Amino acid sequence: MDPGDGALAMARKLSAVKADALLDLHRNNRSKLLHLLVRGPRRRVVWSKRPFFDNLAVRLRLRPYRAAMTISERYHLAAERLAESALPRGEMKLWVSAAHQAEADAALAAAGVDLSRPIAALSPGGTAATKLWPIERFAELATRMAGSGAQVVITGSKGEGPLAQTIVAAVPAAKDLTGAFGIGVLAGVLTRSAVFAGNDSGPMHMARALGTPALAIFGSTDPRQFEFAGHAVLFAGVSCSPCSFFGRASCPEGHFRCMLDLDVERAWAALSPLLGG
Repeated sequence: MDPGDGALAMARKLSAVKADALLDLHRNNRSKLLHLLVRGPRRRVVWSKRPFFDNLAVRLRLRPYRAAMTISERYHLAAERLAESALPRGEMKLWVSAAHQAEADAALAAAGVDLSRPIAALSPGGTAATKLWPIERFAELATRMAGSGAQVVITGSKGEGPLAQTIVAAVPAAKDLTGAFGIGVLAGVLTRSAVFAGNDSGPMHMARALGTPALAIFGSTDPRQFEFAGHAVLFAGVSCSPCSFFGRASCPEGHFRCMLDLDVERAWAALSPLLGG
């Protein structure tokens, strides 16, 4: 997509591809519109992320969300439906280009990070308030990371700079790299990291896909949507959680126990074996 592209522009581009098949993994209003506008594909499969009554019940707060299968499994089933046959299952991976890796190494070196010593990456941000573990707890976790000998590097968007500064105030040696680079270079930084800790967010999924041992912290969303072999996940499992598919602006119950019940001791107990490995 180019800057400013809307549905019509995307439909023209997709129609020009003259594809044989169309697979819609979103089934939202925008993808439905594209489905109508794109010309060419004879074979079309629209995959529903969740059953209708799951969507309705969770949005009306009638019950918490319980994922029946992982997202990767759902997407694989969609691909099998498109192919009309069973397909071998692969492994989720992310590859970093040589250029992005070189840029990441340069950014780390410029920040004073020693690439020969263990790096612990922290990503304390996220897209919704109910997906954010308290920043003071991230700061305490960073203190323990630094005490174990790891170099703490904080990543995130430019707007998450204040979160990083709270951590730096507790761990002055921590490196604030928020807003310093894009996703490709972030992947290179995570590749160099011995361990990662963050909320349910894009960087957490990138760390998993790169094989960097990750501690994933979940509050209002369901960790059962993802696979965590070789990683660690924190989830309080309070009765009202997961209350959302994507996170909320505030806790609908007013207590935020899904995050506040996750203390630093519990996080460090999950993270330290990953760092030691």
